Amino acid sequence: MTAAEKNRKWVLSDEAFGALLDALSPDRDSAAARYETLRARLIRFFGWERCAASPDLADEVLNRLARRLLEGERIEAIDKYVYGIGRLVLKESGARTQRTAAAMTDLRLFAERQPEDSPEMPCVTGCLGRLSSEERDFILEYYSGDGRQRIETRKRIARRLDLPLNAVRNRALRLRERLERCCRDCLGGGPL
Repeated sequence: MTAAEKNRKWVLSDEAFGALLDALSPDRDSAAARYETLRARLIRFFGWERCAASPDLADEVLNRLARRLLEGERIEAIDKYVYGIGRLVLKESGARTQRTAAAMTDLRLFAERQPEDSPEMPCVTGCLGRLSSEERDFILEYYSGDGRQRIETRKRIARRLDLPLNAVRNRALRLRERLERCCRDCLGGGPL
């Protein structure tokens, strides 16, 4: 398998989902109920770990399980195996979140350090300018402050928007990714 094939996002097929249901129970109704129970438990698990996208992470775990089953892997204790995959997905998600926060902090610090006439500043300003005023205000407020102040700011944003903190984190993550792509494109694909 080439590196490109490994990095390509695997998509759950009907065949893989069928293999997953067959592994859960020979009876389709029982298998479907067990699937939903596993998914609900995974969502709670990721919620306890304060993951921003608990349902998406639960789906990722079940998709990975389905893929392994489709590839012919024999799994004796599915519940234990699922939580093993869940811990791995949690670790990956945490690393992604840390990279995301670090990158946004870097972008903010980069913008603050640049003199108005620097060649990079038009990219940062231009990319921020492509956001709606609501999005721009949101992202700048979300990443403002340090330490405890930043935590309180994010809680305040969640209350103001009447959203769970995880939904606020997701929104910030999506906006930050858009800003990063925009800045990379503007700077010719190089590092920020």
